[in-house]
Amino acid sequence: MPEKLICTKICNVMSKVGAIGKDKKNVQQGYQFRGIEDVYLALHDIMAEERIFTVPEVLEERSETKQSRSGSELIYRILKIKYRFVAEDGSEVEA
Repeated sequence: MPEKLICTKICNVMSKVGAIGKDKKNVQQGYQFRGIEDVYLALHDIMAEERIFTVPEVLEERSETKQSRSGSELIYRILKIKYRFVAEDGSEVEA
């Protein structure tokens, strides 16, 4: 079976983007994190150069309400999302 173009292109993106640092800090719980915006920003230009686009699909969604330490209400939106990565030849991979 011939190699799908999307596999080569995803490898190219991985070699170009490198590690995405945890540059944000959650002050209340005291941990470092990387936000989804950081990931999208790091990937955008490289994926455009490689001519890859993504198609997200929400598989499940729900809300949860919890109480914070201070007693206020926290509302969480939990989404299970499948991403389809597509190359210009129509080859694709899902994650």
